[in-house]
Amino acid sequence: MLAMATRNGSKALRHETGQLVAGKKADVILVELKSAMFTPLVKGNRDHLSSHLVFAANGSCVDTTIIDGQVVMEGRKVLTVDEPTVLREANAAFARMLDVADVTVGR
Repeated sequence: MLAMATRNGSKALRHETGQLVAGKKADVILVELKSAMFTPLVKGNRDHLSSHLVFAANGSCVDTTIIDGQVVMEGRKVLTVDEPTVLREANAAFARMLDVADVTVGR
């Protein structure tokens, strides 16, 4: 499953990605394994770890994200944008959209 989502997906899309090798774009996530999503986890068993990544994990497990060699999130803190401002502006835009659409949201 992981190969299908990474290496094979890259090949199908004709991208130079999907593997950590010289000359290819490097997008990497570091996953926190000390969570309920990775419990139980058999130490040293790659198949068991892969199973958790595919069937149990979600984005909340991601601790660090590196995109094309640049660390954009570290320790679950986004480094490239002012996250509180983005969230505030997104909520304000949503409120304006509801107002324009004349939609009332209940409790």
